[in-house]
Amino acid sequence: MKTIFSLMISLFACLTGCGGDASSQSSKNELDDLGITFGEGETMTGEEFQQFLAEQGQEANPNESYLYVKLSENLDPVERGKKYGRPIEKVLAEHQFGSVTGGGTMMQRDGSFKYMGLDVATENPEAAIKLIIEKLKEIGAPKDTVILREVDGKETEIRVW
Repeated sequence: MKTIFSLMISLFACLTGCGGDASSQSSKNELDDLGITFGEGETMTGEEFQQFLAEQGQEANPNESYLYVKLSENLDPVERGKKYGRPIEKVLAEHQFGSVTGGGTMMQRDGSFKYMGLDVATENPEAAIKLIIEKLKEIGAPKDTVILREVDGKETEIRVW
């Protein structure tokens, strides 16, 4: 079940580059790994964003963890979904370990490709990470692919290879 948080992350990911060209990118909103930057400088971690939603009267699932699969492969949104999003969504759903809640492409300020990624929400991060790593290896993800996970406000980088 998608929470307001995961839907908002998806929205912010799309605002900051669901593919497209540099002219479709917003220079004032940037999803930087697991941090969200609003305007010219207020950045929130995933946990801070959940707290923000709670303060606004929105419900967040306190049992859900959020992962970000960061890939250096430059694919358009449709291809990203076919190659990575759907297969990972399928394996997570089969084991009831969560879902892919969004994805996007991060662009450099000059409009060139920086990285792309997938947002994942899960109530069982350890098991989900193992499944995601297996699927990424099977798919042939780039060797520098990582999964970012935030625990107690500290970001951890899990290497796939």
